[in-house]
Amino acid sequence: MTRVTRHPSPGAFLAAAGPYLLAREVEHVALLGTLGELAVSGGEGTTFATAHEAGSVAGAAVRRPGRSVALARCAHPEAAAALAQDLAREGATGVAGPEADVVAFAGAWSAATGTTSHRWFDQWLHVADAVAAPGGVSGALRPAGDGDRELLTRWFPAMMADAGDLPQDVDVAAVLRTPGVRPFLWEDGGRPRSMAWLRGPTARGVRLSHVYTPPADRRRGYAAACTAAVTALALAEGRDWCALFTDRANPTSNGVYRRIGYRVVADVALEALGISSS
Repeated sequence: MTRVTRHPSPGAFLAAAGPYLLAREVEHVALLGTLGELAVSGGEGTTFATAHEAGSVAGAAVRRPGRSVALARCAHPEAAAALAQDLAREGATGVAGPEADVVAFAGAWSAATGTTSHRWFDQWLHVADAVAAPGGVSGALRPAGDGDRELLTRWFPAMMADAGDLPQDVDVAAVLRTPGVRPFLWEDGGRPRSMAWLRGPTARGVRLSHVYTPPADRRRGYAAACTAAVTALALAEGRDWCALFTDRANPTSNGVYRRIGYRVVADVALEALGISSS
């Protein structure tokens, strides 16, 4: 029988689930990175839950208010279902994680709440432990600084709109204050052309996110050069690997990442959930 346990803090959750998550660290890069951020902020209003069977962890999930549930790889569908039944008491906008586990979670959630769910995104998780920089791209990488805040504030919602992702009223200044968040810009001809961020460092790796190039500067290799340079920087700083998520339906970006050294390691899904009326 699967039992769900809740934990009062990020530290208590990691004490219970840490070895389970780190056993598949690459797959859990986003969840582990989120836990690192919450360890600093305190995670007020966040629910931390683990599923157990026969005394061992069989799954884990973190529910942040107003955000999708971050679901770990589960040992079996029953563990994902048990987590869904427990977390349905608070409601959530969606669930993100390994595709098979998301399907099991969403099905149990719908049964528990009397609502329906629908697929929002199909993604691939990529990882690189070496990188091949594209040739013939002019410009250079630099860290974004305080003088770039207005630019990042404009590019951030544009990037999300391109991805069909989160609502557009994100507090970019708050995101930039998040521990471990490091934005970078590819600059050419005296102005920024593309961006990529590092965030959520884990024991061995780090996640690359927020890759964006304005439409007027696309098809010039800037995104590939920026992504490759940020990845190379992370590896040079001692990370064993760098991970990123992509939209499976975007062959252009997936081809770019493959050419510079990234490989697919997992199918990931984000399912939009109905809200319980109870």
